[in-house]
Amino acid sequence: MEKKEVQKIVKEKLKSIGFTVKGNVCHKIIDDDYLVGVWLDHDPYSKGYFIEYGAVYLPDEDKIPFNGFCDWDDRFLFTQEPGADLEKYPIQEIEYDEDEITECFDYIERTSEDLTNQLEINIQKKLALLDDKEYVLKYYLNNLDLLARLPENTLKKLLGLYCYDRAEINRLRSQWGYDKFVF
Repeated sequence: MEKKEVQKIVKEKLKSIGFTVKGNVCHKIIDDDYLVGVWLDHDPYSKGYFIEYGAVYLPDEDKIPFNGFCDWDDRFLFTQEPGADLEKYPIQEIEYDEDEITECFDYIERTSEDLTNQLEINIQKKLALLDDKEYVLKYYLNNLDLLARLPENTLKKLLGLYCYDRAEINRLRSQWGYDKFVF
């Protein structure tokens, strides 16, 4: 496959499910105060793409128009072996077997059919989770250490949207060498 072919397939698929496409960055406004974004990050060394996705709670003047920086983000996953069935792997899990799964889609070794199939599975099993704007808030509830390391403007915004243990957040911030957050 060629680099441009990967871009075309991903962008066309995202457009078909309601995303606005501008360059290698795509976004979809889910609600007045929430959007989901997807962006393609080319890796010239491995001849592959990382397809990253995330969520932004609005308003956020620093991130609008959507520029690929999110309040929460992750990457699509692909099989290491071309043509292998991604469906049999628990790609929603945080940890995965790196011998079987990779974050980079190597377009030199892969076919457009392989990309299309694995893209569809990632959309169904990973991206679709973000249609629920509570998903990210609950994710951080279960991962306060990640929440505590966010930039202060993002942390402030998320604290206003959900009831998190603020004492625990400050304990974790101190543990990571951050200043205590003033609520």
